[in-house]
Amino acid sequence: MDQDYVSFVDEVAKSIQDPNEIDRLVHEYHNERIAELVRAKEDWLDKPDSWPIKANQFNQVIEGNHRLRAIRYLELDEVEISFVQEAAPRFGYDLPEIW
Repeated sequence: MDQDYVSFVDEVAKSIQDPNEIDRLVHEYHNERIAELVRAKEDWLDKPDSWPIKANQFNQVIEGNHRLRAIRYLELDEVEISFVQEAAPRFGYDLPEIW
């Protein structure tokens, strides 16, 4: 997933100069990814060991952000999250709240 995202952003940045259009396309990419996870929930939702959601002690999701947002969209009450220790918060991680 991360490699696909990096490739996508590289392609968009090379082909489009307008920052607003780049921002729109990146948001659209994320929304499509979340929608895909909602549609395919039977493939991953009941397999937390295969598709983990991980966060650090600074409450930053470091793996499974799209899955977490799909779970929030599905309005589930509980989700299994693994916490890992990191030396410091991740730089530039201030994501806007979308809910």
